[in-house]
Amino acid sequence: MCISLPERKIEKVLDSVSKVLRQKSTTIQNLAETLGVLVSTFPAVELGPLYYRKAESLKIQALKHAKGDFAARLTLTSDVISELHWWLNIANHASKAIEPRSIDKYLCSDASKLGWALVDEYSMKTATGEWSSEEKGFDINVLETKAVYLGLKCFAQDIKGIH
Repeated sequence: MCISLPERKIEKVLDSVSKVLRQKSTTIQNLAETLGVLVSTFPAVELGPLYYRKAESLKIQALKHAKGDFAARLTLTSDVISELHWWLNIANHASKAIEPRSIDKYLCSDASKLGWALVDEYSMKTATGEWSSEEKGFDINVLETKAVYLGLKCFAQDIKGIH
């Protein structure tokens, strides 16, 4: 079961985004109002939080540069324009599941300076490996990320098409 935007909210998103995109530059206030409209849709737009961050960053940078003056103008970057076009493309058919899907796999990974491991908590299958001498010198955050990548490669056949 999914929820979607009511027709009135869809129109508001389309109008607000179109208004900002029509102008070569806009006020910080106009962009902020549009972002407010977009944020208000997040409960019904599953990927919405991923497609406003560039615009939000631009707004914050512009406000700092304008010393808090919302009437100041800013020029939209190509990234922001792309984000706003995404909203125009999905507004009419955006939805979000009311209940999240059940989890098919639960994978846990860990890494140290010696090696890495990934465990499928449901089947208790494991994948492990040791780092090369070069890799042992990497930052632990890099090793943790690489452990996830290597573990996912090992489990690729088991995890295709599942949640």
